[in-house]
Amino acid sequence: MSNTMPEAVRLFIEATNTGNTDQLGPVMASDAVLRDAPENRIISGAEAIKDFLRESKEQYAIVLTVTHTTCTSNKGSLTVEAKGNFAGSPLAFSYCFIMQGSIIHHLTIDLA
Repeated sequence: MSNTMPEAVRLFIEATNTGNTDQLGPVMASDAVLRDAPENRIISGAEAIKDFLRESKEQYAIVLTVTHTTCTSNKGSLTVEAKGNFAGSPLAFSYCFIMQGSIIHHLTIDLA
């Protein structure tokens, strides 16, 4: 196990914080799936996920701070503190990534 985030995961967190999702193209599978458990929502496809991240940044001014990482060659688990203009801010979330090589294929976001 490693506490070092894969580059794709680091870029995902950065894109969430900035709203600039252009950098995710080469590190996210075109058929990637994001499961937002607290909202009971599934977002399918890299373009839809990028839209979701941009909209979340615009609507809620979300900023993530990674507080813990556990990564293996094909999985990454992060605990993050999310701050923004949403009820309950700040909140702790878990982000669980499933990777294929250096590409994000699946992500589940849940309350920590």
